[in-house]
Amino acid sequence: MRKDFYYRIASCFKVSLPSLRDNTKLISTYCNDYALEHGVYIVPKLVEFYESLPWPGNYRQLKGHLDRKCVLAKCSKLDFDSTDELLIEQSSSIDEIVRQEKILSLNEMKIAYARKVYINNNQNFQKAATKLGITARSLRNILQDDIVRSG
Repeated sequence: MRKDFYYRIASCFKVSLPSLRDNTKLISTYCNDYALEHGVYIVPKLVEFYESLPWPGNYRQLKGHLDRKCVLAKCSKLDFDSTDELLIEQSSSIDEIVRQEKILSLNEMKIAYARKVYINNNQNFQKAATKLGITARSLRNILQDDIVRSG
């Protein structure tokens, strides 16, 4: 960007939007507003899934994703589908984790991986726990700890 252009736009108002990853309640609010505006129903489990993602592109990424789902949807009900599976791959990419400025603790990595396996198994605790080689109760405890920390 040219410096003179930058200073022209920087000398005006500064607008700062809260990050979706810093306040997951904003995701739920945005999804509700989007559903009302576009006349669609977004399944609550899908909103919960969205709240578990980092959304590095913030509101624009979420809006773009919902727009794409609306175009591809065969009805006015938005539920988990293949476009959401792509989000799992993007959010759990090792390259993305390595490029992050924030270093994740081993516990944060464990929780993120457990969440990914749980979502990939249609949010079925027993199936996900079997894949992870732990009990369903252990998986519930791991994910509950994550909910308590983020809430």
